[in-house]
Amino acid sequence: FNPEWGDMSNFNKMETAKVIELLQERPGMFLPRVDFFNTCSFLNGASHLSDDSFLNGFTAWLSFKAAKEHKAYWWPQQILASARLKKNCDGEELEELALLTLFEELKLFLEEKAAIGLNAIVSRFEEQRGWNRREPGR
Repeated sequence: FNPEWGDMSNFNKMETAKVIELLQERPGMFLPRVDFFNTCSFLNGASHLSDDSFLNGFTAWLSFKAAKEHKAYWWPQQILASARLKKNCDGEELEELALLTLFEELKLFLEEKAAIGLNAIVSRFEEQRGWNRREPGR
């Protein structure tokens, strides 16, 4: 037990920011192999375990943000596409850039979600896609 990390035995009750901070600083504590897709899988699992399902809305937020840049939909694909737009690379270089991009975007998303709420994020995405338009007579 390291008091700096908090009570790891009650992981699902840990504050979201702490989980993300620990994962970014010490990924080997959580992942059998530190790479982009294992990190994404871990975050999906941690989100499902958490009280607030912190990734809810992340795909919509990324889609809204990158509407004109790429057509990827699943959030890990969106992060990879965004990383490729920053720098045309592949292999380990893309993996490292994707991990940096993931943590940058996740931090921005969580800040915005805290500020405006999940409903506002999803509504904005639906409006952009034209999904919330009512048909005449309804």
